[in-house]
Amino acid sequence: MKYWIGVIGSQLTAERFSGGSDTWFCMPKSCEVNDFVLMYASQKAAGVRSGIFSVYQISNKDESKDAECRRYGIFSGTGERPVYVDLKLFNKFPKPLAFQKIKADRFLSSFSYVRRNFQATYFQISEKEYKAFVALGSKVE
Repeated sequence: MKYWIGVIGSQLTAERFSGGSDTWFCMPKSCEVNDFVLMYASQKAAGVRSGIFSVYQISNKDESKDAECRRYGIFSGTGERPVYVDLKLFNKFPKPLAFQKIKADRFLSSFSYVRRNFQATYFQISEKEYKAFVALGSKVE
């Protein structure tokens, strides 16, 4: 099992996630069914609701819909071609975990994707990083 951060950079994509239900996203070809994805909405896409807001689990990879992901090219944290995946909502944070809180965390602030302000479509992270995000997100008031 792998762990990922998916980055929402447009208002159109943010709207697809606003209902808090199952949806789809473009993830790297190396992702697998049952991997976990922390979803992060950029300030540009979500305004005051930006940050990590939910955990999803990949429920299906559907290569017949990969055309939806072509606009991303290989712009990602992995350099891989993105593929279409169905996501099942696993956990919704009470409030989004804001970038400022992530950057203030000693452990999480040391990673390049945080220092680069989540500038990509997705990033693979370790289980330890994943657990740190979930723990920090559960403390957000």
